[in-house]
Amino acid sequence: MVRVRFPSSPPHRPASCRSAGYLPRSQPSLYDGAFTLESGAPREVPMEMRRFSSRFRRAGGRAQHPATGSGAEAAAEDHVLAAVEFASQTTRVSQGRAVVAIVASPGTRIDAWRDRFVGNDLRVLWTPRAPRGRVPSADEWVAPSEGALSKSLRAMPSVDCLLDVRTVGLARKAVLWSRAYFFVRNGGVYALTTARSWRRTAPPTDVRMLAERAGRRSGVGAFTERDVTELESATVDYEADRGLIRLRRRRTYAVSVVEREADDLLPRRFEKTRHEVLLTLPGEVFASPTVVDHHDPPRAPRRVETVLDVPPLSVREYEGDIRFHGHMAFSSEATVLPSSFRYPWAQRSLHLRLPHQPYAAPANTAFRLRNAPAAARLPDADYVDLTHPFHGHFGHIIAQTVSRLWAMDAIGQVFPTAQYLLPEPTGARDRQPYEMVFAAGVPKDRVTWVARPVRLTRLIAPALGLQYAPTLFVHPAVVSTWRMLRDRLVTVDSSAPGKIFVSRRGGDGHRGCRNVGAVEETFAERGFAIIYPEDHSLREQARLFGNARVIAGFGGSGMYNSLFADHLDAMIILNSERYTGRTEHLIALRIADRLDYFWNPTVVRDGADYQSPWRFDFARNGDRLRALLASV
Repeated sequence: MVRVRFPSSPPHRPASCRSAGYLPRSQPSLYDGAFTLESGAPREVPMEMRRFSSRFRRAGGRAQHPATGSGAEAAAEDHVLAAVEFASQTTRVSQGRAVVAIVASPGTRIDAWRDRFVGNDLRVLWTPRAPRGRVPSADEWVAPSEGALSKSLRAMPSVDCLLDVRTVGLARKAVLWSRAYFFVRNGGVYALTTARSWRRTAPPTDVRMLAERAGRRSGVGAFTERDVTELESATVDYEADRGLIRLRRRRTYAVSVVEREADDLLPRRFEKTRHEVLLTLPGEVFASPTVVDHHDPPRAPRRVETVLDVPPLSVREYEGDIRFHGHMAFSSEATVLPSSFRYPWAQRSLHLRLPHQPYAAPANTAFRLRNAPAAARLPDADYVDLTHPFHGHFGHIIAQTVSRLWAMDAIGQVFPTAQYLLPEPTGARDRQPYEMVFAAGVPKDRVTWVARPVRLTRLIAPALGLQYAPTLFVHPAVVSTWRMLRDRLVTVDSSAPGKIFVSRRGGDGHRGCRNVGAVEETFAERGFAIIYPEDHSLREQARLFGNARVIAGFGGSGMYNSLFADHLDAMIILNSERYTGRTEHLIALRIADRLDYFWNPTVVRDGADYQSPWRFDFARNGDRLRALLASV
């Protein structure tokens, strides 16, 4: 038998350290997983552990079991029984009723165990199907795939004991462990039986070896050294014998729930928090009439579709212990709320932004905060979520805050004294974009500025009506918001330039164009006014963009002011090949007759090339650009 007791923090391992099965992964992302809300000291392992260990050894020597008749499988089932007894004893003392989840294969006979779970909340997950002829009861679910299994586990409140007794190899069980481990409650137990797997091989002696098994099964790039260190630091106790691995968890993690599954999962996860959908607007399939021309690019650009599958939008109300963690992340009862994500309808890359360099686990199952400060409680009120990531960033105010304003009229009618949560600006320049929020009807005297984590009791969360990656959509309700802002901020001016080029300073900075001078000269020669939006007040920006009939510029947030235009004859975007932000693309699909792209190679050719400087390629694109400018 192998038993490891982990210290309060895992030993330091250099970033260059690599083991077979887990190699460098690019940028971690999040999917249907969890992130740490707060550090939690593990519960002290009680004296029953010694008796539990002795059950390990006794069970290993038994030859037969009435449920299976197989000596090895009988030993494994006896090990599971011992784990269940131990888990129920230790969890019932502190929590009253333990949630126990069993992941089983069709051949596993669990009926002989049910008397062991009296007093516990037992859930059985059959995968990939239930036993032949068996009709699953109310506490039995069928998960036909790994994704369905993960979703079923996330549909439960935090699990006290998770037992994987499937008749599959250790590597497959290790993969599920690496993904589902964070769904277990702080201080809970994760156990997996492995009787068949150890007839020829020794058991993994620690968390690192178990993670290596999962990494080899998942494939190259699935695990990094940071992933393994995180799994180690989340484990307070590891015990292995021929037939069973048992791990005790520490730290509190929260399961992520996104918009496409919120109506299904939130009611099942919440035990104390009240959740209600106040308003839902239907979605649509939008086929834009805008003509898009990429002018023979060397490679096919990504995320430039013109037919958009627009999902429905909802306003959700929560009442309970709500926590705001910073940027735009909220949680309750160890559940990340759907409005926390920049890409709430994505399948995999949700982009939950948090302070303190959060951790994203393999297969996007976990997200962790580091050193989260203690959160003060806000005064009792109805708080409306208008937050966004990257405080003070104009583009993200457009993409994440303005795209929530579609619900302001309805919210104001139901909650006439509501407070509005906005990230606190750091200076006068950061405060200027909020004029759009106030123009939409948000009262200045009812704004609660947040700069650090807080707790609140009631939250009203309108869904994001715009998503610019990885799949694109903009809801017609958001287009109506743009029209309302245009009516309130744009001054009709026949003397304003009809053609403008939106330039950008800092050729060596993020996505800077290194030959910007030559580009500006090309446009100026064809009658375009060169503007830098940051040099003008918001109302002046609205005047310039709102009166233009042709808008050209470098891709990025400078072009987002195009939403002030009622109609465009053309939009022209100069981009690097690696830039995939598409907010200006979404705006053009709603207001422009034509959209022309010119794609150019980046200076940097590695994982950082999304933000790489680049040069406009006159040799490849110059003649086409000049011909286009002569025609608009």
